[in-house]
Amino acid sequence: MKLRDAYIICKRNKEIIYKIKPEAIGGFVRGNRNHNILITRDMENALKDLERIPCLKDILDKFITLKNTNNANSFSVSNYDDFKNKKECLITSMDTIIKLYESMNIDTNERIGLSIKLPLINDLTDFKNYISDLEFIFNKSPFSKTENEYFKFKSIDVGSIWIELIVVGVAISGGSFLLNNIAAFIDKCIIIRSHLLTMKKQEAELEKSELENSEREDIFKGIKKLYDIAVKNTIHDLEQSTGYTIKDGEEIERAKQAIEKTVQLLEKGLEIYSTIDSPQEIKALFEPLEMKYISISNEIKLLNDSKLKES
Repeated sequence: MKLRDAYIICKRNKEIIYKIKPEAIGGFVRGNRNHNILITRDMENALKDLERIPCLKDILDKFITLKNTNNANSFSVSNYDDFKNKKECLITSMDTIIKLYESMNIDTNERIGLSIKLPLINDLTDFKNYISDLEFIFNKSPFSKTENEYFKFKSIDVGSIWIELIVVGVAISGGSFLLNNIAAFIDKCIIIRSHLLTMKKQEAELEKSELENSEREDIFKGIKKLYDIAVKNTIHDLEQSTGYTIKDGEEIERAKQAIEKTVQLLEKGLEIYSTIDSPQEIKALFEPLEMKYISISNEIKLLNDSKLKES
């Protein structure tokens, strides 16, 4: 997880955790007796939010044990001092993350934009190529343009392979045409990636067939034509969903290149999310992509495992 995301999650939930005081609920007493403490909606949301931070998982597990009692929204503690110590440990850990981030003098203002997880970087050439491709996708693709909004580079997250772009140029109140367009574009690229994998599989099967070379070439051309039609239809669909009309052949080529570069990056593990600061309306645009990223990641892992077995 990005350090900034961990910081924001801790910052917005610290007070809620701090206010959990079991002695104020139903006569909690010291000793070794079990007690169920009501979990408010705010508490439940805060705990789920904190569970997203990997380094807090063990501390959270020790802090409470969620139980399915008669009241499902409760947790059980058996010893006051033990509970108090675990709560203090959790708050101290949250404070450490908050102070670490703020000590770096990094901008803590709200950021509405994109958090981009780069594919695995093996050397500087990889990094340079990824940045070059992203520059093309977000600056030269017809679908990364809107009249009043544009992307501005904000940061590379500390100790990670995340970069952040923020939207500039419009007062956003729950929505952004630019982010809506990017979400639609990424979704279509994931679909095109599926078409590309199908095409490659069909080509591999043809290579193994006993057909004459001329027959294979004709079928290859047919398969490639179907793929090209899928890309063409995708560009048309994006024109409809984004409201941007392609002006000429040069823009069509840039759109095709942007799709090709995005598909290649997705194949290597690229993931794009809205920033944690973004309104829920914007986050909702990118949430459907998350399960698709997991699916792609699993496919890549299986492919790599297969290559290792063959070698």
